[in-house]
Parts: sequence; C-alpha cells; structure tokens
Amino acid sequence: MKVAIIATDLDGTFLRDDHQFDHHRFQAQLDQMNAQGQHFVVASGNQLQHCIDVFDGINGELTYVAENGGLVIDNHGNVLAESLIEPALCFIRNC
Repeated sequence: MKVAIIATDLDGTFLRDDHQFDHHRFQAQLDQMNAQGQHFVVASGNQLQHCIDVFDGINGELTYVAENGGLVIDNHGNVLAESLIEPALCFIRNC
C-alpha cells in the first residue's frame, strides 16, 4: 500500500520545542514526497497566516488545514474548504 498523504500538527509534533524545524532537511523530504506523488498536510488550530509563516521559504506542494479545520487551503492560495460561523449564531452565543 502506497502512502498518499502525510499530515501533521505543528505545535508539539512537527516543530521542536523552540518552534522551529530543520528547513533544509524538510525541503529535501518534501521534494522526495512530491516526486513520489505523496502530499504533505499541515493541520493546526492556529490561524492560516501563522501556518504559512512557519513554512516560509519551503517550496513544494502542501495543504494547510488551519483554524481547527475551519479553513483548508493549498499553497497556491486555492480555498478547498471553509466553514464560517453565521453572524446570527455568533450574536446568540456572544462571539
């Protein structure tokens, strides 16, 4: 069976305690994954911009599942899924 997707959380999983990772090593791994038709997914409760900032300078195909799954976007800026809170519901719950 071929692995098609590799998904990881950021904090406490992918990132070290100093909130960094080995960019050179990961770039080599991402290049290999992309060449084999595998896809890397960043899954995080963080806001999208934080996720994008973490992977600044990394080139290759990856997808961000950010804001606790409320926004799914690829590295080309294509929104794949979005779940918004309706204003009426937000008012009722005092958001």
